[in-house]
Amino acid sequence: MASDPAEQDTDAAGATVARAGRYADANPARWHGRVIVRSADVALAAMPMPLSVLDVGCGTGALLREVLVRVPYGESYVGVDPMADRVAEAREYSDPRIRFLRAEPESLPFPDAHFDLVVSSLSFDHWADQHRGVAELARVVSKSGTVVLIDRSAGWLPAKGRARSPRRMTDLLTAAGLRVRKREIVFRIAYTVPLVRAFIATH
Repeated sequence: MASDPAEQDTDAAGATVARAGRYADANPARWHGRVIVRSADVALAAMPMPLSVLDVGCGTGALLREVLVRVPYGESYVGVDPMADRVAEAREYSDPRIRFLRAEPESLPFPDAHFDLVVSSLSFDHWADQHRGVAELARVVSKSGTVVLIDRSAGWLPAKGRARSPRRMTDLLTAAGLRVRKREIVFRIAYTVPLVRAFIATH
């Protein structure tokens, strides 16, 4: 039985994959900013004019600041992160129109179907319960809204109990009642080895 091409990622020698792994671990700052910009590209291409945006695992708020610049007339911009120091830093450096709260991805303090666009970039791999967290994304997005889940996702990444392959991440979104409409490569190492993918999903 043929395997999913997305699981193979590269047919290069093992040394290429090893170099990719070392790059990802040793140079996070060098690619994080590029991923944030591309995350905004992908999210707003999927939902061009969201009135309400939620960033789950927002960190210091970089993605929401990028979204606000591009879509300045929304009604609500909200970021949540489980780390209080990140939330404090996000509040300090962000536009006051963006609201930041301390909250776990697995327990979002919002009503059902509350946001047009729910995005998470580079935090999913750290969630304590990825299954429950994805279920929360599905719960708080509106029936006509879009979920965009972005993180390191490649068949060559060691799983270590995490959903890190394209197939496993797609399975989690599907199990939460979402349909993955598109998968897009957000970042490649040396322009060849896929490292970060976006999963665009709707009800």
